[in-house]
Amino acid sequence: AMFVGNGARLVVDSEGVQFGSLVVGGEVDLKRALTVGSNTVPSIVSGRMFGNGSLTKTGSATLALSGVNNARGALFIDDGML
Repeated sequence: AMFVGNGARLVVDSEGVQFGSLVVGGEVDLKRALTVGSNTVPSIVSGRMFGNGSLTKTGSATLALSGVNNARGALFIDDGML
């Protein structure tokens, strides 16, 4: 699991970054691909997402996106709910 608090920024600038779950109140800079949801814990992104990298949702849990999303990369839902 990864927690990114309000005012903090997660920069995804390496290939193959994966988190079982993700809770974000701050920002996510998608410079590369990010995969979330490999465990059964819901992921929540209420902060801003931006960048050219893709976001892939795996696993049976829910991914909630409620923040500003300026990301230009692809969004893939392999399993679970968005």
